[in-house]
Amino acid sequence: MEGLSYKYGGRNHTIKSFNIITSREEVQIQTNIKNFVRPFESVLEFLNKFEPIQETGMAMFENKDAVPIPQMQVNSQVISQLKDILIENINNVKKDKDYIPQATAVKLNVDSVIDLAKIEVSYMEAYVRMNKVK
Repeated sequence: MEGLSYKYGGRNHTIKSFNIITSREEVQIQTNIKNFVRPFESVLEFLNKFEPIQETGMAMFENKDAVPIPQMQVNSQVISQLKDILIENINNVKKDKDYIPQATAVKLNVDSVIDLAKIEVSYMEAYVRMNKVK
């Protein structure tokens, strides 16, 4: 996404940076025109409003090869660990109702990891859509 140009709000924006801030559950996008900050839950809808600008001539092909495909950060091992944690919490709550506050806290952390994974998937979808990677 960085370095590519998109039309948003009737203006041509070039993406300078795209950052996922997990501690604040937000995505920051800096363009040549404006900085945008969006919460995780609305970033996909926001990114869908950015329309790729079709470049003409050889520059389009030269730039295309220079843009790396982003790597996903949440892998199957992490997902498996999260499942194990949640199942362990369910069993602990069944055994001891006093464990509910701790299980609730763990669930909130797991939800944050899931939200991060959703952002990563949304970013990958937007990248593929905007760069027509198959």
